[in-house]
Formats: sequence, structure tokens, C-alpha cells
Amino acid sequence: LAPGGGMWLAGGGAAFFDGDAWVTYTTRDGLAGDLVQAVATDSQGRTWFGTDSGLSIWNGDAFFNITAEQGLPAADMRALAS
Repeated sequence: LAPGGGMWLAGGGAAFFDGDAWVTYTTRDGLAGDLVQAVATDSQGRTWFGTDSGLSIWNGDAFFNITAEQGLPAADMRALAS
């Protein structure tokens, strides 16, 4: 479950269900890659997405991406620990 309720699902993008409606996010919305392989939430309520093209961090309003261009050693993120 996401902080404050709701649920994230990953796969071809990331989808959030708040109990009433789904919202789907893809690279058009700021994700580093469309194949989301891992999801974790940190103690500050941010949601981290491991994609096939880097790491995306959702702060509740927008994505911040870390990719090979920013020094990420490998772009294919398959697991995250929280």
C-alpha cells in the first residue's frame, strides 16, 4: 500500500489505484522507462520505481529520474529495498 492509502501496480508503466480510480504513468509522464520491474516506498513517502532504463522517484507530484547519464552504474533496475 502507498502512504496515505492506495496501491501501486507495476509492469508496462506504473498504475496507482486510490480506491476509486486508476491513474497510469509512463515515460510520457516522466518515468525513466516504461517497463517497471520494482516498486518501493521510503520513509519520506516517496515511491521509487526500478525500470529497464533507470530509477524514477515519485514525490507525489512529479518524477525525478536517475539514469546512466546521471551516473547510475546500470540502467536495468530489477529490485529495490526499502
